[in-house]
Amino acid sequence: MNKSSTKHGVSCAEVESIFSLKMAVPIGRQISPEVDEERLCVVGPAITGKFISVVFTLRDGRVRPISSRIASKKERRLYEEVRKALEGL
Repeated sequence: MNKSSTKHGVSCAEVESIFSLKMAVPIGRQISPEVDEERLCVVGPAITGKFISVVFTLRDGRVRPISSRIASKKERRLYEEVRKALEGL
């Protein structure tokens, strides 16, 4: 069991599914605290139907999750706004 699963109730399979389902939207990148590698955040539905937020980095061409948790109301609202904007394209 990993920390996100224990602390936030998000499994590794759910984190992997947010990328494989191709429904996640980017909502930002970490600017504070300053870190050596760029950290990005996406929000989207997992295979279980939960909306989760995943902070990750790209390392050696691979997605490396740093943390994951259930998405906040604000993050879910941002998700809906971005999805609606993309539908109009």
